[in-house]
Amino acid sequence: MPPGGHIADPPAKHHYNNIIKRTIQTPTSTVREALYMETGMLDIEHAAKKKQLLMKHRIQDNASKLMKITINSNIKGGWKQRTDKLENKLNVQAQDYTRSKQTFKINIENKISKMFHDSTDEKG
Repeated sequence: MPPGGHIADPPAKHHYNNIIKRTIQTPTSTVREALYMETGMLDIEHAAKKKQLLMKHRIQDNASKLMKITINSNIKGGWKQRTDKLENKLNVQAQDYTRSKQTFKINIENKISKMFHDSTDEKG
């Protein structure tokens, strides 16, 4: 994923949306947000954000040397900066990472889902 955490290729998003529309047999004119709301799915950007935080939780304790370098690197627009920005936006605290995997996952899923629904409300 490029710096900023957004998919740089809009045709890739369009293709992803069309796959979902074909799978559930809806018209190609169906609005993207309605599609995700109806299916309960997240769009690809929010799904990637969720995966990013779950990855950080998973590697907190048992990261390899290379992963620790990546996690602690302060490269502008790098993984750490994007993750820190996302944590601030979602109000994820350091103590949240000490929770069990399942508890953390449920907490993050709820926060990401709220973020997604808030962003669709702003557009609509």
